[in-house]
Amino acid sequence: MTIKQKINLWIGKLIKVFNPRLLERIQDKQALKRYVAGSGDMDWKLLGYGPRTLYSSSGLRAGDLVIMSGGFCDYDTLSTSREVSIYDLISDEWWDDISIPDDAAETHQAVACEANRFLYWLGGQLGPGVHPCTATCYCLDLQTKEWHRLPDFPKPMYGPTAQYFEGRIHVLGGCYSDRKTSATIHWSLSVKEGKSLEDSWVNEPEVPQHATHRGSAIIGDYLYLPGGQLEETPPVEGDSTFTYTPTTGNEEVIADSFRYHFRERTWQRIAPMSVGVSHHDCTTLGYDGNLLVVGGMKYQDPKTHAIFLTDLIQEYDPEQDCWREYGHLVYRIKSMVCAIHSGRLYVFGGQRDTSRQDGRPGCFLSTIWVAPLK
Repeated sequence: MTIKQKINLWIGKLIKVFNPRLLERIQDKQALKRYVAGSGDMDWKLLGYGPRTLYSSSGLRAGDLVIMSGGFCDYDTLSTSREVSIYDLISDEWWDDISIPDDAAETHQAVACEANRFLYWLGGQLGPGVHPCTATCYCLDLQTKEWHRLPDFPKPMYGPTAQYFEGRIHVLGGCYSDRKTSATIHWSLSVKEGKSLEDSWVNEPEVPQHATHRGSAIIGDYLYLPGGQLEETPPVEGDSTFTYTPTTGNEEVIADSFRYHFRERTWQRIAPMSVGVSHHDCTTLGYDGNLLVVGGMKYQDPKTHAIFLTDLIQEYDPEQDCWREYGHLVYRIKSMVCAIHSGRLYVFGGQRDTSRQDGRPGCFLSTIWVAPLK
């Protein structure tokens, strides 16, 4: 390492300690400059920063709002936020945060929305690090800002995905309480205006492939379920503080993809992803009749357990049953929240790569990126 590189390294460390937001801004400007000089296949702009870092925050678009729930807010301690963050896509402003109930999960929960008003908050991890998961389910009324309890899941679950379709919430996949065994579960619950019409969740046709950390989207009468991973990373055995090391799990990523026909209640295997990814829980979106999967984790080395991210945006065409490359992000990133509004793709928070040369996970982000879709 040259003297100049050593000086820049120490300057970066000092900035990180005394003004981490400034360091994030510097790194983002450098990344955008490299992106434009490189592939530059999308017109990305840095819109601003959120009130806190947002990693593994569950979220979705509800009308003109993007709702982001909890999430990890510190890279070193894996501490969590107990707030719901709301971003107004029209005014480009943040609303006041809404506090999460004490027994509701901060991370790894599934979310779905009814009528752009009723946010369903389902299962997930309760606590920092790799704490246990919960079966607790809630609904948040975005107008009154009141929480209402729903029937608990049949079992506690980490990281399922959920969609609302014609009066029912559908919950699929995820990991069981050992945080290692992924599931094929498919449960549904009849709801109306944020209230449950049934006393318990109903079993539906199971997902053909067990997996967790995968997103879903509805296009027409179909629910699409691409990729994911076969295991989650469990805590160190016997550790009462629920810490983990990268060697405690094997996060094998898959490309297998499926779709579910709501009316026929049948599953169909579709073409596998061009690049299998996981951690696209809230970055799987329907757009113009096609499916977009934005970024994610693409690989874990089975020997070193090193994880590698991707900057790829993949598009699935249901008519042709094929995947293709749509574009690229400014850097490799996973576990962010994405939304499409007025023909533009928004990317909130997440965890980026270590550097342009190193695709392993780096810092948590508070960024808001936006680019027009093609």
